[in-house]
Amino acid sequence: MENKDINIIRKIFYDLEKYRPNFPPDINMKEYVFKNVNNKDLGKIGAYMLYRIYLRNHLMAYEVKFSMQKYYHFLASILWMNEPHFVRKHYMDLTKRINKLLNDEHIQNSINQKRKQPPDCEDNERMSPKKIKDMNDRNSFIFFRGELDKYLSQLGYSLTMQENLDLASTLWSKQSENVKNMYKEKSQQDNYSMSYNMSYD
Repeated sequence: MENKDINIIRKIFYDLEKYRPNFPPDINMKEYVFKNVNNKDLGKIGAYMLYRIYLRNHLMAYEVKFSMQKYYHFLASILWMNEPHFVRKHYMDLTKRINKLLNDEHIQNSINQKRKQPPDCEDNERMSPKKIKDMNDRNSFIFFRGELDKYLSQLGYSLTMQENLDLASTLWSKQSENVKNMYKEKSQQDNYSMSYNMSYD
């Protein structure tokens, strides 16, 4: 650690409350989403990450600059651990709303991209009929597609069957194995319930 950074940290800890981020934070969620919606490397943002970003902007307002990024992380972790529960909960609530906005923007962008393509366009992300059939046999993809259709309807989108299938296929291919297994379990439970009811008809 450079002497300059050591002096800055000493100064901050001497008057810690002066450098603590304001509460409630002045965060423009729509502006944040607009800046990050096309960042493919950005996953779901967490409460601490949002706090750290806001802290850095707050410090820059005081012209506090470290020579290395890790010193921002060090200071943020100390301050975050000393924040009261209601402050951390506020950041958690903010991140839920931001992640929902990000998710809605990703879906809207996917719909727009699909509609811009000509009907005979070879979409590399589109799953082959065999893959779709395999997923239909397991019913997990059908569950996913059905819930996606309900979610889009709640947002006011009306897609054709082909558009819905293309979008669901693209999003499904990007889901983690944990998510796919969750839908597989749901489909198995549903099939068991149907078989049980039918046996008593």
